[in-house]
Amino acid sequence: MTSDQTNLEEQSPYSHWVALSIAIFAILLRIYLEVRSHRTVEDFYITLRYAENISRGVGFAFNPGERVMGTTTPLYTLFLAIADKLGMSGVTAGKTINILADGITCLAICRLGKSICRRRAGIVTAALYAVWPIALYWAVSGMETSLVTLAGIVIT
Repeated sequence: MTSDQTNLEEQSPYSHWVALSIAIFAILLRIYLEVRSHRTVEDFYITLRYAENISRGVGFAFNPGERVMGTTTPLYTLFLAIADKLGMSGVTAGKTINILADGITCLAICRLGKSICRRRAGIVTAALYAVWPIALYWAVSGMETSLVTLAGIVIT
C-alpha cells in the first residue's frame, strides 16, 4: 500500500461510521444482556447503600452513626448519590453510565488506533472489546469497571 492510499484511508469518513456502528452495537448488546439477565454484583449494593446514605444526609456511612469507609469508589459513590438525590434509581443510573462508557470506550479505542496510524487495528480491537465477555460482565454489574476502563484509555 502506498502512502497516498494510507492517507486516503485515514481521511475516509467510512472509519467514523464503522467506529460509531461498533459503539452502538456494544451499547445495544449490553442493554440486551442487562434486560435478559438483570445481573448485579453484590459489591455494587454496598456502594449503592453508601450513596443512598450520602443522599439522605447521613454521609459516607454504611450504617447511620458508623463512619467506616467501606466503598472503594468514592467518586462513583458520589455520582450514585447525586442520581439518588435527583430521584433516579441508583441501579439504573450506575448500569446506564457503565453501558454508555463501554460504547464510548469503543470509540476511544478506534481513535487511539487512528492516532498511531493503525486504524484497522483500532477497529478490530474495538470490535473485540464490544463482545469481550469480561467487559460485558462488568458493564451490567453495576460496578464502576467500565468507567475506569474508559478513563484509562482516554488518559492514555
